Amino acid sequence: MRNILVHADEDPGLVARIESVLEIGRRNRSHLSVLVATPYRHFVAMDPFGGAYLLRDRIEEALRSAAVAASPPRGRAKAK
Repeated sequence: MRNILVHADEDPGLVARIESVLEIGRRNRSHLSVLVATPYRHFVAMDPFGGAYLLRDRIEEALRSAAVAASPPRGRAKAK
């Protein structure tokens, strides 16, 4: 198993899922890809005339949230 795709979302099982896939990946020397599914509608506003606009605030908030989620959990040692 060389490539592993894991779903990462803000749910209670996230930490256990990531730790499990990291362990499997280490044992098999695999490449890990993380998928964060975000519906497009979270970033688009519709006006009454049918126009659609990207919401800059939402995009910036999502980027900040992703940066926090990507940082290693506190109190845990980094993998060697």
